[in-house]
Amino acid sequence: MGGVDICDQQMECYRTWFKTRKWAWKVILHFIDLAAVNSWFQYKRVVVAKKILKRNHKDLLQFKLEIAEALAVIPSVNKKIVSDEETDGDVEDSTSTVKRSKYHNAPAKKQCTNQRYDVYNHFPQCDDLSRPRMCRYENCKSTSKTRCEKCDVYLCLSKTNNCFKNFHCKKV
Repeated sequence: MGGVDICDQQMECYRTWFKTRKWAWKVILHFIDLAAVNSWFQYKRVVVAKKILKRNHKDLLQFKLEIAEALAVIPSVNKKIVSDEETDGDVEDSTSTVKRSKYHNAPAKKQCTNQRYDVYNHFPQCDDLSRPRMCRYENCKSTSKTRCEKCDVYLCLSKTNNCFKNFHCKKV
């Protein structure tokens, strides 16, 4: 309709677009944009209801970027993390693999805070390492062989130290 109502106007501001002759892709992209704009309107209603300051509101571009960032970090079910020692053999596996360095401590890219606090698929895994890695929780100086499978960071997990839980919980 070309911006007849507010929803159409907002969709035109930051439209997902790429050149294609397939009409199905255009329809799918239109509905993705529509869902994002409708979600943003719902977000604005919630923010106004909670009486949050206007300068702390997210605009549509920032909202769509956070959606894209959250969708980009969803792990694939078929991916397996393999160290350098395991890849020395010529054995090919049908699942795709993500190669990780032998001395890997922290993720290569900055983790999305939504992923860190999403309370979904954060499982501790004890790695068979010759030397433990530094704990990645703020102000913790200890070492650990326990790694979060999703975040791919080493965190303490013992009776005295529970950096694993503290790392994944928001501070109030």
